Amino acid sequence: MAGITPPGSLHYLMYGLNPIPEGQTERHSGPVQPTMGIKFDPSVGFETGADMGEEEYHGHTGAFTTLIDKDRTDAKGAPAFGDHILFGQGIEDMWAMLLGVPENPTPAVAGAATAKKWNFQQDVTDPTALPWCTLVQGLNYKTMKPEVYADAVLNSLELTMNSNKAPTYKPTFLSDHPIPNQTEPSLTFYSGIEYMLKAGQAAVYIGPAGTSKASLKNDSYKVDCYTDASLNASNNFESKPCGGNDFGKNKKDQKPFTGKGTIKMDLNESNMNFESKYWTGSTDGTELTTETLKEAILISYTGQLIETVTGTPDVPVYCMHDIFIPKAHVKYTRPHGGSDPLYVQADYDILANNLSSAIEVDIISPLDALNYGTVPT
Repeated sequence: MAGITPPGSLHYLMYGLNPIPEGQTERHSGPVQPTMGIKFDPSVGFETGADMGEEEYHGHTGAFTTLIDKDRTDAKGAPAFGDHILFGQGIEDMWAMLLGVPENPTPAVAGAATAKKWNFQQDVTDPTALPWCTLVQGLNYKTMKPEVYADAVLNSLELTMNSNKAPTYKPTFLSDHPIPNQTEPSLTFYSGIEYMLKAGQAAVYIGPAGTSKASLKNDSYKVDCYTDASLNASNNFESKPCGGNDFGKNKKDQKPFTGKGTIKMDLNESNMNFESKYWTGSTDGTELTTETLKEAILISYTGQLIETVTGTPDVPVYCMHDIFIPKAHVKYTRPHGGSDPLYVQADYDILANNLSSAIEVDIISPLDALNYGTVPT
């Protein structure tokens, strides 16, 4: 019937990391064929971020108006989307683009056939260019053609981790300006077990900076009843046109890494002294200190069972998503008065950790290789 609008469910998003072709040392530049579909949350949607800059040309002609024309100066894309944390369906690739490509994953435990352990961290001693990807978004309807976002670098990654909701993430990219009317890709989406993190699966640990991750993951450092947590980490890319390049194909300059977040927790006997620690340097201090408070932070999720490794005893292996921040500047605040229950909030900024990664992420998932695209022939 004429005039029917297609449903939004026909909208799709696919991506593929740009590979380093066999026999070469440089990562492929330009579009690649995507290999994985993202089931992005429709409540968040997909943001194109497409923008064309213009310069106004003013001049006197003896008439009333002086605006003669507008010239295009640059064109770029900044695509973004939001989704739940689904293992094997994007989250591992996002950390790889934010922090760097890790070594190949290893079995999560000895004898594991499906569960793989990934470790993502910044290569501080021998840094290399971060990987980038190609994004393709379109509407799977009749002859509508998709658009391609090529050479997309991950600019920032925002995570929301509340106690009563499944955690979500939102990546924001900088890319070349989208290219319209491209060839429809083969739609490929993950079809196995949906390993998704859910509400109530996280624990938050806070301890003195310098505490190792293994030592921090201890009940003595565990926050008693956190309710909200967030993290926003960014490589602060800057997109700019270069003379001689095709219009809309831009250079992306990486600037210093930054990260910040919040942790909101109940005001109870366990948490009420955090503010004193911030003011005085200790939970029972009585005099202000000139020293800022530096803490280590671990946000640890344990998800559903992936497999059980037969042994004596049998070893169950669960999905895991750990974010470890070795050194953060932390400020604790507690609102007073009002009718709502009181709480303590920690606002933190990630600090440089000498010649070690400022953030480290460990993941156990069924993914055995990052989702690379294929170079067009």
